[in-house]
Amino acid sequence: MAGDWIKLHRKILDSRVFSDEKTLKVFVWCLCRANYRDQFFKGESLPAGSFATGRITGSQECAMHSSSFYRALKRLEDWKIIETKSNSKWTTVSVCNWQIYQSIEVPDRTANEQQMNSQRTTGEQLANTIEEGKEFKERKNTGRKRACVSDFEEHSDTFQQFWDAYPSIRKTGKRAAWLAWQKAIKRADATTILEASAAFAGSPLGQSRFCPSPAPWLNQDRWEDDRTAWQHGGEETSGHHEPVDEPYPEH
Repeated sequence: MAGDWIKLHRKILDSRVFSDEKTLKVFVWCLCRANYRDQFFKGESLPAGSFATGRITGSQECAMHSSSFYRALKRLEDWKIIETKSNSKWTTVSVCNWQIYQSIEVPDRTANEQQMNSQRTTGEQLANTIEEGKEFKERKNTGRKRACVSDFEEHSDTFQQFWDAYPSIRKTGKRAAWLAWQKAIKRADATTILEASAAFAGSPLGQSRFCPSPAPWLNQDRWEDDRTAWQHGGEETSGHHEPVDEPYPEH
C-alpha cells in the first residue's frame, strides 16, 4: 500500500552515513517520517518528502539524547541529504531528491528501463556525497556563523563540561557560548578554561548578579582574571562591567 514502505539501496553500505550508527538511524527515521504525498500541517503546506518535527519530538522518536539527535540531523543537512527550515514552533525537514529516489510511480517503458528505474534509490544519493565533502570543508571560510560539524565532534564533550559547570544564575545563550568556545580553545588549552570556569562558578562573583553570561566570559578571556577579584561578588573589582548577552548569530 502507498506510504507503507521506503526504498533503501545496498549502496548505503559504502556511504559515510552508514559509518555512523546514530546518523544512519536518524536518516532512516527521516525516510520513514517523510510524507509520501503532499499534505498540510497546521495550515502550512508540506510537500511529499517532507515532514514537521521538533528537536525534542525527534529525539524521543529515535530514542536518542537530544544533543546526539541534533548533531546527526545537522550532519545530514551539511551533506545535503536533507534540508531544514525552522520557525518559532517547529522544524520542517525535507529529504533531498525524494521524488527521484522514493517515487512509487514506475514509467510504462521496457522491462530493462523498469529495472533501471527501480534501482534509482536512496543509496545512489548517498554515493554521490563524496565530492560534497569538499564543499563542507570550504564552508569554514565563507563567513557563515554556524558551528562546524567536525569541530563539534572533537570539542563537544569539553564544551558540555564547561556549560554544565557554569553558574546557573547566568546560564543563557548556549548557541552563542558554543561559538565563543570554539574561538576560546584556539587561544587557550581547554583544560585551563575548564579549571578556571569551575573555580569561577564556586566564587562569590560567580554566584552574584554581576556574573556574566558564558559567551562574554569566554570572549573576554576571563580564565586569565586575577582570581582574588572573584571573591567580591557584590563589587565590580575585576575591571569588567556587568555584561550584556551577545545575540545569537544569524544563520
